[in-house]
Amino acid sequence: GGYLAKEFAAQGKGRELLIISDEEVLPYERPALTKQYLHKQGPVRLPQFHTTAGTGGKVQDEDWYRDNEVEVMLNTRVVKVDLRGQTLATSTGEAIPYKTLVVATGCTAKKLPDIMGGSLGGVHYIRNIADVQSLYDQMKTSKKAAIIGGGYIAMETAAALATWGIKTSILMPESNLMSSLWPTSIANHYEKFYASKGIAIYKGCKLKCIKGGGSAINQHCTQVHYTIGMNEDKLYAVEADLVVVGIGAACPVGPFDQLEHQSDIGGTGGIVVDGCFRASGGGVTPGSVYAVGDVAAFPLLRAGGQLTRMQHVDHARKSAAHAAAAMLTGSEEPYDYMPYFYSRVFEHPGSDRKVSWQFFGLQQGNVIVIGDFNPRLAAFWVMDDQIKGVLLESGNAEELSCIKEAAHCQMEVETKRLKKCSTVEDALHMLG
Repeated sequence: GGYLAKEFAAQGKGRELLIISDEEVLPYERPALTKQYLHKQGPVRLPQFHTTAGTGGKVQDEDWYRDNEVEVMLNTRVVKVDLRGQTLATSTGEAIPYKTLVVATGCTAKKLPDIMGGSLGGVHYIRNIADVQSLYDQMKTSKKAAIIGGGYIAMETAAALATWGIKTSILMPESNLMSSLWPTSIANHYEKFYASKGIAIYKGCKLKCIKGGGSAINQHCTQVHYTIGMNEDKLYAVEADLVVVGIGAACPVGPFDQLEHQSDIGGTGGIVVDGCFRASGGGVTPGSVYAVGDVAAFPLLRAGGQLTRMQHVDHARKSAAHAAAAMLTGSEEPYDYMPYFYSRVFEHPGSDRKVSWQFFGLQQGNVIVIGDFNPRLAAFWVMDDQIKGVLLESGNAEELSCIKEAAHCQMEVETKRLKKCSTVEDALHMLG
């Protein structure tokens, strides 16, 4: 919503926009939640990371919304939508007519069922600022933490917990960290680094339950029980007075489920949109409903138009801008997005080694890994002598621009020569 507001304000049309949000605060940059917000020293707090601070723009605080005449309704949910009548019903009992509706509801954190201990005291899920504030408050007194999952949430919160001196364990079902993006040849380097920071990583885990202790009405987590691999007979346990669950995101579309959408089960999930983020179905007047960000299932042109959802802030920003162009200028240019992912950890004050990687492109073809992560590492996804995707650890601005361009144009490369590169610098030199 914040980046959509930016585009409307830039066109002098802020007064035409109403943002309805179920949060208590104005739109903000979510990446900060698992990074700087959890730092022991100098943690960021609002208004420092309101949109559009993440792209170097002016912080959109209360003054900004007032000056640009953008109306915001906080602590409010849309509970019903009449797509034919173009009216919304809210949790506060209001009926709001609209000319154009933009659904930017994002995703929700998947939760463990109560029977597995998913709602015990000390068990945390991360989606919004209230979630991380609760986690931060407990980090002040925690001694042992367990993280369930092996993706972004696991890696970024584990890094934060370790810097507080909290004994931290990662329990994941996969065979390596970030398995949705990295092969083992990349993940091994990061896993060794995390181990050097005192973080224990357990792979192939099947969670059985989170155990609690305390009074009957105030149960708090004490242990995480799990098995490994196919052996269901041997039960393992790690002690934890704090548990972070990072087992993925769900993409609920209600109350907008009259729109054409895909199931989370067997599909990408999300609201189906065209290349300008226009939604359809349910008697929708053409061009009256859009969906952007995590909730949008859009045609990824670089993958032959395959419907895709991207759960990343870069796509959230760019899809909002693209939809705004369609709404405000009538642009029919299709969204040609190049996937981009990144992470930064151990960048707290006094850190002896910052870890920062960026990936551009598609995960297609064979992966060629170069470098020993000391401190540099590069990986190239190559198919038929074309670069499809590139990952770079600890790159500077010029190098990151170089790999972005290589992935964007799917640069031709001599695969045999690339494999022979002994250093990251040699490999980047091949890209020009």
